[in-house]
Amino acid sequence: MFPKPVLARYREAAADRKKGAALRQAIGKVEKKGYEVGGEHYKRVPRGFDPDHPSADLLRHNGLWVGTEVRIPKELHGPEIVKWCFDRFRAMDPLQRWVALHLT
Repeated sequence: MFPKPVLARYREAAADRKKGAALRQAIGKVEKKGYEVGGEHYKRVPRGFDPDHPSADLLRHNGLWVGTEVRIPKELHGPEIVKWCFDRFRAMDPLQRWVALHLT
C-alpha cells in the first residue's frame, strides 16, 4: 500500500501516456514470467481522473504487489536457496525498476 504522497505520484505516473505504457510493459514482463501483479483496491477511478482513462484499472490501485504460489523448494535447506530466491526476484525486476524510476 502506497503512503499518500507516493500514491499521488503513482497515479500521475500511471495516468501519463509514456509512464503508464512503461508500467503496462513492466507488468506484462512480470506476468509473462508467471507472476501475478495486483494492488487494485478501489471500485472507482479517483476524483480528478477520467473514468474512461486507458489506465483506469491501474488508477484503482492503492499499491502494487507481485506474487505467486510455489511448492516449498528443495533448495530451501541448502545454500542453493540464495540463487533460487535471486532468480525469482530477477523476474520481478521490471516492475521494481519502474517503481524506483517513477515513485522515488
